Amino acid sequence: MWILRIIFLALIIFFGWVAFKMYREGGNPIGECIIAGVFAGLWLLTEVCILAD
Repeated sequence: MWILRIIFLALIIFFGWVAFKMYREGGNPIGECIIAGVFAGLWLLTEVCILAD
């Protein structure tokens, strides 16, 4: 499960960086923020599953 935690955390950081880059370039970061939010939710679910074990 440690691998899943690292993967989800890396995805959250990646999508956060993409959203920030789009914002700096004057793009529309809403879609990227939604994707980052989805991955953040998946990461939290993974944390809950780990704690439940």
